Amino acid sequence: MTPRQRDRRERLLDAGLELLAQVDYESIQVRDVAENAGVSLGTLYKYFASKERLFAEVLVRWAENLPTHVKRRPPSQALPIDRLRDTVHRALHAFERQPQMARMVNVLMMSTDPASVELIQRLERSSSDVYLQALAGLDPARSRRIVNVLQAVFGSELREWSLGRESMREVYDELDSALDLLTR
Repeated sequence: MTPRQRDRRERLLDAGLELLAQVDYESIQVRDVAENAGVSLGTLYKYFASKERLFAEVLVRWAENLPTHVKRRPPSQALPIDRLRDTVHRALHAFERQPQMARMVNVLMMSTDPASVELIQRLERSSSDVYLQALAGLDPARSRRIVNVLQAVFGSELREWSLGRESMREVYDELDSALDLLTR
């Protein structure tokens, strides 16, 4: 991509993030994203084949803040489980501040679009890496198993919360219980 094309693409992602901070995914029209980015609808579709693909990229961009935040301010706890708990709580807090992101995860988890699926997998790998770093000092195979189960519980609890079936307090409690069970 040329610098101009990269700039356009970045503006589209920024516009998607900005709109998503204000309204739910289902309420956003791709036309709104294009207008906010100052590009035509045709230009948007040159970069993103669908609304789903655009917002999968938006979600990945938003989620990239966790690894950056953790690197900037690493967990200071001595025990790996406490570092992991701190990191998981930071991730939950981010979703708590922007609940529409949790609802968007639900939408994208159901996607059959190969590019969107790949982006969600990239998001999962990125968060797994952050969790694995928190578990430094434990056996790597055991750490991987802990993180795999943790990811499944995190996804399930996030879905329940985003659908209004659980409070965020219940989500924190369930994840803490899972962490306790996994690290005994």
